[in-house]
Amino acid sequence: MPAYVYRKKPRAGYPRRKTMVRSTYGGSGRSAYRVGSGQTNPGALSTYSSPSYTSMFGSAPSRRLARPTPQQRTAFADALAAYTVLPKGRAPRTGKWQSQAMTESEIANRVFNQPNLSPDAAYQFFDPQLHQSPPPNPHSLGNYICLNSLSRLSTTTSTVADTYRIICLQFTPSNMIGWQLSNVKPAVADATFTPLFGSNFGDFPSDINVLRQSISIKNTTVNQNVAGLVRFVSLPQALEFEYGSVALSNTFSPAFVNELFSIHDSHPNVVTMTANKAAEEGLKMISVPASMVGYNNYYNYTNLAATDYANIRTALSAGADAHSMNTILMFLPNTSTAQAVEITLRSQLRCRYPANSTLASLQKDFAKAKAAAWENVLAKAISMGQTTVTTEGGSGR
Repeated sequence: MPAYVYRKKPRAGYPRRKTMVRSTYGGSGRSAYRVGSGQTNPGALSTYSSPSYTSMFGSAPSRRLARPTPQQRTAFADALAAYTVLPKGRAPRTGKWQSQAMTESEIANRVFNQPNLSPDAAYQFFDPQLHQSPPPNPHSLGNYICLNSLSRLSTTTSTVADTYRIICLQFTPSNMIGWQLSNVKPAVADATFTPLFGSNFGDFPSDINVLRQSISIKNTTVNQNVAGLVRFVSLPQALEFEYGSVALSNTFSPAFVNELFSIHDSHPNVVTMTANKAAEEGLKMISVPASMVGYNNYYNYTNLAATDYANIRTALSAGADAHSMNTILMFLPNTSTAQAVEITLRSQLRCRYPANSTLASLQKDFAKAKAAAWENVLAKAISMGQTTVTTEGGSGR
């Protein structure tokens, strides 16, 4: 059993503290190095007060701790767990020090500063299905409320040769989070698009921006009849919309539709998955920030009606100009047997309300993260966000 050593005299320039050099507890083989600071004010991001073994159980006269009992080892493990970001799958514990647990900012920095943070973990950090609280950010985003928006579309694939269903997930400063084209092909005439709306707000915010977005598909066809493909592409560049010849209608021009097919046919980041995979586990693509200026800005909110095509066009253009999150396109080619699919669009939004409204009192500034750690997470997420399709369970490919 390793010894537990502590210093009686403080180093020059440091506050008086007790430092545990090493502890192996619970027979699990996990070791904690220099975890006990003994400081009583855990306010700063980089300094926090964690349990010291000597402060809990005292020290032996010989300046070495007596051999701990199993009960003492368990008690210390419980206390330390309150200050540990637990590995995935490990059950959380509570203990004597639970009341001094780290703040959201401290936890964020513990997670972000992992030297071996995987690109897959950084990518899933932007998945609105896995995270209900807003992501920590080093920049001041002001006081806001975090809301989740969800839209589901139950549809079928086309059985007409050489036709496609195209679904777009795009941030707009409104309640619209995407649009779709049904059974289209390289066009010679205007193509009608259908706006896709998220949750309608009971009270409309004055300003809005997006924190996280994802698009997912689940093939619900009877197993023996599953067939076909699904293709995804994530674009950091915005689409330049070209509308049909009828004024203020929900139509795209043939030139714009043909440009969508050019992306489908030749863009290097198009990912092709089978319908069988979509039937077994469900498939999902997560959007990542396209630019930090667009990601951190607020935009005036507009509540859209389904047939308010003039303002729908304005919202699409405003979302494209924002350069906030990547635009995701999903292509469903035709199949010989119609496939039943469910498509889900998710958005996590930050909303601000007028000062004289009831919801304004609920706004708050959320957790911050260190700039260098945030840039590390963002760089890894962006590198994967162009070509990564995950399953509904969240494992990356």
